[in-house]
This record gives sequence, C-alpha cells and structure tokens, in this order.
Amino acid sequence: MTGPLAATVDFDAAVGAASAALVALAALAAWSRRALRAASSRERAALRRVEAAEAEVSTFEAAAANAERAAHHHDRALQILWRLAELSHERQRAEQAALTPGARPAGAPGLGGGLGLLVERIREEAGIPGELTLDLAGGPPPAEVSLIVLEALEALLDAVVRRCDHFAIELRERPGVLGALVVGSGFDGGEPTVEEARRVVRLLRGAGVDGTVAAVGGNLEAELDFPVAAPS
Repeated sequence: MTGPLAATVDFDAAVGAASAALVALAALAAWSRRALRAASSRERAALRRVEAAEAEVSTFEAAAANAERAAHHHDRALQILWRLAELSHERQRAEQAALTPGARPAGAPGLGGGLGLLVERIREEAGIPGELTLDLAGGPPPAEVSLIVLEALEALLDAVVRRCDHFAIELRERPGVLGALVVGSGFDGGEPTVEEARRVVRLLRGAGVDGTVAAVGGNLEAELDFPVAAPS
C-alpha cells in the first residue's frame, strides 16, 4: 500500500506498538515495585527475626548467669546442710553408743545415757531445759527395747518440744512394760502440734507400743508403754 493511507497505517501501527511497549514497561515497573516491596518486607521480617534471636540470646545469657549464681549459692547451702547433718549424726551416734556395751561414755551407761544426751541436745539446739527421771529397778532393758525407746522419745520431743518452755521425761518399769511419761510445760502448740504427737504414737503402735497424747492445763502429756519381754 502506498500514498497517504499507507503512511497513516504505518503511523497507527507505530503508535500501537509504542502503547504496547509503554503498557509492558508500566507492568514491569509495577512488578519491580512489588518485588522491591516484597524484598523490603522480607528484609524487615529477617531483621525482626535477627532481633528476636538476639533477645533470646540475651535472655539465655542472663538466665545462665542467674543459674550459675544460684548453683553457687545452692552448693554453699548444701555444704552447710551437709555439715548440720554430720553434726546431727554425730550426736545420734553418741546417743546410740551409750546403748552399746563397750562403747558407752563414762558415767552414762545404757538407755539412761542415751536419753541424757538427748536432753542435752535439745537444751543446746532449742534452748529448752529438760529433766530425766529413771526408775529401772530391774536393770536396763534389752538393747532392742532401749533403741525403740530412744528413737520414739526423740521423735515425740522433736514434734512438740519447741512449743514448750520446759520438758520432763520419766521412765518407770512395771511388770512386762517400760512406761514413759513425757510432760511439756508451758505448751502453746495447739491442736496441730498435739495431732503431730499423736501421729508419732500411731506409728509406734506397729512396734506394739501403746500410748496417749493430750493437752492438759497448759501442759502437753504423752504416755507410752513399751513392751519388755520377760527374760527366758
């Protein structure tokens, strides 16, 4: 085609091509903007993740430092508790040694010696004075009975003695029975402490020990009867 009409067609084609190119460029620019925004969003998200990770690391480091300090204090506390346990065991060994022939402290034989050490321990640890009265006309009871008596009275006193101003232990022998009377004067422990003492008595019943506990006129009184087998 020649002439003015052909020139018009060529111009329109050029305009169409140019328009298509502009549309493509606009689309490319829009895509680029979206890609840049997406990249920027990913960068911001990555930055937030990095910041969160740094915060977690800081938190972990602080927790580790606190744990190290706590471990140090815990170790120190364990050392103190271990030493206290050693001291307690030393006293218990001394009390039980008083019940063992050949290993008794001078002047403190048998059950009386062990209970004497128990009274002294309570005086030293709790600052509460105590008295011990023994009436064992038939001589000291068998070693196994002595051990039960010592452990039972220690458990009973540990449960109640700190709520008393003074305490007294009386052991009296009767036919087939070793009777123990424990009186805590100035008792202010109330029913919870009385119930704790009763719990000790209930546990002793498994060893054939009979007993009662009661708060009477400002005192706590516990009576225990330990069976003693007649000698064969």
